[in-house]
Amino acid sequence: MVASKHHLYEEYSELGMKFISRWNKMDRDGAQNIMAEEFDLAIPTVYRIRKKLGLKNLHDLNHPGRKALLKKIRKLYWRHESTAKVARAVHMSSQNVNKLLVLQGVELNPPWVVNLLLCPPHNGMTASKFNGTIKKLYIDEGMNAKQIAKVLKCDHNAVCNRLKAMRIDTKQNHRLT
Repeated sequence: MVASKHHLYEEYSELGMKFISRWNKMDRDGAQNIMAEEFDLAIPTVYRIRKKLGLKNLHDLNHPGRKALLKKIRKLYWRHESTAKVARAVHMSSQNVNKLLVLQGVELNPPWVVNLLLCPPHNGMTASKFNGTIKKLYIDEGMNAKQIAKVLKCDHNAVCNRLKAMRIDTKQNHRLT
């Protein structure tokens, strides 16, 4: 019969403090499995130790590791990163990042705001040259989005979205000509 090790993990023991420190750094599901492997314990034993030491559940928003993750997501998003880039940085899906941002009360940007002006177009031009050309053709030469799209060999929705991101009002009849 294997002796249970949970009695070795007291609040002020070396193992207990190491366990608490490691648990508080965890930020997502699967932590009990990781802890079980690291400390050579069974998963139910990890659960008992966690309860005995009064450690918060990972799904609790006040869990230290969860707080750190939420703060990191907020910081990245407020730096005008897209949810997809934030998701890659924290190894999550963009849907989960969206949910966590909404849960924290962060107002999500519309898709065209994020970083569209910095994204290179698909026609091989640099983003700044593409944006400058669109602005010049639209404002200075009075062309509509469809005409600009023909000149730049791109979709007219791409032109409209760039104009919108530059905060330039588009003509309402640009699709009619």
